[in-house]
Amino acid sequence: MTPLLKKLFIVLGVVAVLALAYFVYLNLDTTDEEPLSVTGVEGDAAALEAQELLVRLQRLRSVNVDGAFFSDERFSTLVDIRQQIVDESTGRINPFGSVQ
Repeated sequence: MTPLLKKLFIVLGVVAVLALAYFVYLNLDTTDEEPLSVTGVEGDAAALEAQELLVRLQRLRSVNVDGAFFSDERFSTLVDIRQQIVDESTGRINPFGSVQ
């Protein structure tokens, strides 16, 4: 057997072994499960948040406010103690810049 033919058989053997290993690697997992999907997880999270929002809205609808509270003497005698906010001139555009 010539050295060229010997090298050719070695190369063909290595290629065949690599092809067999690649085929086995791809077909190793034969489960019928669907692969994980990022959109499925996001969809479930969005559905859960929407459900929570609907539950909170239902709770808010069940709240009843008695309008008699606003006609109560204690409410009408409350005094507003807010202070007026006076407009002031704005400072420099860059307070950390050099003063000229």
